[in-house]
Amino acid sequence: MSDKGYDADAIRADLAEWKIEAVMPGRSNRRVTIDYDRALCRQRNRIERM
Repeated sequence: MSDKGYDADAIRADLAEWKIEAVMPGRSNRRVTIDYDRALCRQRNRIERM
């Protein structure tokens, strides 16, 4: 998945439908905090920067 800019319930629902885990933090203005794997998010970010 991508970064906070793509954090939307519709996108997360589509990913879940395809059995893809969203590995990104939620936006700061979300009412409900979304848990995510920080280590996996960092690894994803490294790949994106390559």
